[in-house]
Amino acid sequence: MTDWVAATSALLAAIGLIFAGYQTRRLHRDGVREQKLERDGVVVSWTPVITPNRAEPNGLATWVYEFEAHNPGRFTVDDVVIAVQFPRDFERLRHDCSREPRTRVMTLRTPVLRGGGSRKWTRHISMEITGPDLSLTFADISFFDADQRSRTNRWPRSARSKADLG
Repeated sequence: MTDWVAATSALLAAIGLIFAGYQTRRLHRDGVREQKLERDGVVVSWTPVITPNRAEPNGLATWVYEFEAHNPGRFTVDDVVIAVQFPRDFERLRHDCSREPRTRVMTLRTPVLRGGGSRKWTRHISMEITGPDLSLTFADISFFDADQRSRTNRWPRSARSKADLG
């Protein structure tokens, strides 16, 4: 009878080990997936908060855009650089009323973006009121993750397969 009890105990222990191994494997896989989602989820968004309805005498119109970087993960990312690519040339209007040279790329930087944190910028830009559709605008957000690996995410996701507008 002790042989039967020993064999049953060994079988139950083996089943327990298999189950524990399966759970450990699942936890590891879930952790890897969560880290990937945290890195993929670092996002930049932009919204025109003031949109002109007519051009100024110089043929240009002034928009006010709000840009926001968001890190949904638990860990800080650093050396964050955002490049927003517009489909039209624009001039950035500085707070001292000076104008930067015409370009199609708005570059924004922040040294650190904490886990669960956001950073906003407000920019005044001047560009032609008509031209290529502004919905073609896209942005790349580059950063170093907690493991010091360089990463770049493009938003919107649909722009990831499109060629640059230039």
